This record gives sequence, structure tokens and C-alpha cells, in this order.
Amino acid sequence: MSQSSNRAAPQQVAPLLTLATKLLRAGRPAEAIGPLRKAAVLDPSNANIQHDLGLAYLEAGHVAGAIAALQWAVASNPRHADAYFRLGIALEKLGDTGGAIVAYDRATQLRPSLAEAWFRAGALVHTMGHRDEAIGCFHRAAATGGTSSFGRLGRARALLTEDRN
Repeated sequence: MSQSSNRAAPQQVAPLLTLATKLLRAGRPAEAIGPLRKAAVLDPSNANIQHDLGLAYLEAGHVAGAIAALQWAVASNPRHADAYFRLGIALEKLGDTGGAIVAYDRATQLRPSLAEAWFRAGALVHTMGHRDEAIGCFHRAAATGGTSSFGRLGRARALLTEDRN
């Protein structure tokens, strides 16, 4: 790649991201995929663009595309907690319980306050029969989520899993 194309890329990427953001905010994720894919081609190592592309794919119901983009995002930035979290959701939708748990675990290692990731991991490990681990996840969701919906759900699921009212 020449020096001039390196300088042109940000000028080409910015309007694509502006358009994609507008489409996502308007609830049109399927239409945001095109501009985000173009931006990702122009700036392939940008984990945020890959994350947003994965999110658009996920919201549009294209799970395989979401997984590919989110895996690229975490490869580009292994500390991108939101990308791991959304990768967990995509893998969960695909039915890859083990992969989803690993992704949620990594997300919560990077950002321990992700109550929804704790809750989702707890629900998955519970379905696998790991009661004590599920209870621990639900308690973490409750502790980190406070009065949010996942904090309250975590508290309730912990009590139910412990066979308490």
C-alpha cells in the first residue's frame, strides 16, 4: 500500500462510519452492514469497526457474519471486552455453548462489571449441570448489576438455583 492510500483511508472511512451509525440508530442494522464492510476493508485492523460490523450482523440476524467479524475484532484487539461479550451472544445463538461460555468468561475478565455476561454465563453453565458455578455467576451478576435488570435477574436466579425464595 502506498503512502497516499494510507492517508486516504481515514478520509474514506469516516463518511462510511457516519452513515453506518445513522443507520444503526435508525434501527436499520442490515443496511449498516454494507458501509461497515467497506470501512473494514479500508481499515482491517480497526477492532472497533469489526465490532460494529459484528453488532450490525448480530442485530440483523446474520449470526455467521457476526461471529466472523467479532472474532476478527478480538484478534485485532484481545482486550476488547464488548467484542468478546457480543461474540458470546453470537456463539450462544449458534448453539455453541462452550464457545459462548469462553467468550463471556474473557469478557468478564476484561470488564468484571459486565452483569449481563455474568448472567448469560450462569444460565449456560446451569443448563450444563454446573449448579455451584451457575450460582457464583448469578451472584456476580447481582453484585455487578445492582438495580439493573440483570442485577435483579441474577439475584433471583441465584436464589432459585439455591432453592431459596
